[in-house]
Amino acid sequence: MLSSITHRKPIVYLLAFSLLVAGVLQSTTRPSHARRATSTAKSTPKTGAVDEATKARVSKAYNQLPLRFEENRGQVGKEVKYLSRSSASTLFLTKTEAVLTLHAPSVSVVRMKLQGANRLPVVTGEHEMSARTNYFIGNDPQQWHGDVAQYERVRYASVYPGIDLLYYGQQQSLEYDFEVAPGADPRRIVLGFKGVRGLKIESSSGDLLLETASGEVRQHRPVVYQEVDGERRAVECRYVMKGKRKVGFKVGAYDRTQRLVIDPVLAYSTYLGGGGGSDYGYGIAVDAVGNAYVTGYTYSINFPTLNQYQTYQGDGAGNVFVTKLNTNLSGTASLLYSTYLGGNMGDFGRGIAVDSSGNVYVTGNTSSTNFPLLNQYQTYQGGLFGDAFVTKLNPNLSGTASLVYSTYLGSSGNDEGRGIAVDSSGNA
Repeated sequence: MLSSITHRKPIVYLLAFSLLVAGVLQSTTRPSHARRATSTAKSTPKTGAVDEATKARVSKAYNQLPLRFEENRGQVGKEVKYLSRSSASTLFLTKTEAVLTLHAPSVSVVRMKLQGANRLPVVTGEHEMSARTNYFIGNDPQQWHGDVAQYERVRYASVYPGIDLLYYGQQQSLEYDFEVAPGADPRRIVLGFKGVRGLKIESSSGDLLLETASGEVRQHRPVVYQEVDGERRAVECRYVMKGKRKVGFKVGAYDRTQRLVIDPVLAYSTYLGGGGGSDYGYGIAVDAVGNAYVTGYTYSINFPTLNQYQTYQGDGAGNVFVTKLNTNLSGTASLLYSTYLGGNMGDFGRGIAVDSSGNVYVTGNTSSTNFPLLNQYQTYQGGLFGDAFVTKLNPNLSGTASLVYSTYLGSSGNDEGRGIAVDSSGNA
C-alpha cells in the first residue's frame, strides 16, 4: 500500500480530479507570488454563500472517492500507460516501472522497477468507472482530450511466471499487491529503487526505509495472506536485501496449492496533513439539488523521463480546474464531472456560477497565448500580465462537446475576473 498524503503536456500536465478537489478543501490562502489585478469584475454569485455544512459534505464526498487510474491517451508522455494523482504525489505507471513523484516539501522522484521481470507485461485497467476526464489545453481542438477513461485498479499480468502486480486504493492510500498463483515462486520478486539517497531495513520493526529529497518514506513490513475456505490466513514474511537498493521477500511456510497475496504498505509520514501549497481552491457554487461545483488552480510537473530529481517545466505555471460533485452520494457515484482549462502559461480559476440548467460559468486570469477558445468575443490575449477569461461548460455533455463558450476579456493592462454571476437567460 502506498499511503499517499500530499501533490502538464508541453508545459503542463493536469492533476486529476481527486487532487483538484483536495486543493479546494485544503487551501483558501492566496499564494505570495500571485499577481495583483488592475481590473476586477464584481459579482454576487447566484447560488449565494456556501455554508459550512455544504463544505463538510464536499469534503466527505472527496475523502470517500476511490483512487482513479487514468488511461493515457496523449495527455502525458507516451511512456505512461496509466497515472494516478493524489494530494501528495503522482504515480506514473509505465510498461516496466512505477514512477512516484512526491511534491512537498521539495520535489523528488522515486522509481520502483521489478528486477529480472517480464519486459512486456500486459497492462490493463480494471473496473472502469462511469466518470470521465476532459483536457482543454491550448486553443487547438485537435490537441484536446475528451472522455478519458478512469479505472479503479491496474493489473500487470505475469510480471514473473504466475505472478501478477495489481495497483488500487482509496484517497490517502495507494496499494500494490503481488498475487502469486499456486505453484509460482515469490522468491523471484525483487524490487529495485532509484531516486533514493539510501535504503535500509529497520531491525526493530522490519520496515523498509527509503531516504528521499522530500523526507523519509517508510515501507512497512509486508502483510501476506491466503484466502482458504473463505478465511484469511496470515503468512509470515519479511524484507531481505538483494543487492544495492534492491529488496525481496522472505516468505514463511504457506499452502502452495492456494493463491498467495503480498501487500507492502508504504507510508509517507512526512506529508501528513500537507498540501504543499501547490493547489488552490477559490470558488464553489451549489445548484438547487445540492451538487457542488468547484474551481481553482493547481500546479503539476511533467512526467520524469530521466533518472534525476524532477524540476518544474517552464515557469511552473498552473491550470484551471472545474469539478462537479454530488454531495448527497459517496464513493465513485459522487464525482460527476471534471474538466481542466489551460494553455502555455499560468491559468487561474477564481469565480464560478451555475444556472438552472446546470451549465457552469467560470472566470479568472490567464497569461496563456493559446487558452482554449470557442465562439469567443476576444481572440487574443493582450495584457502584459494576462487577461480575464470567461468560460461556459455543460457538464451534461461528454468530452470536448462540454465546452460551450470561452473567450479572453481584457486589454493592455492586467485583467482578472474574481467573480461571476449568471441571469435567468444564461447571460454571464
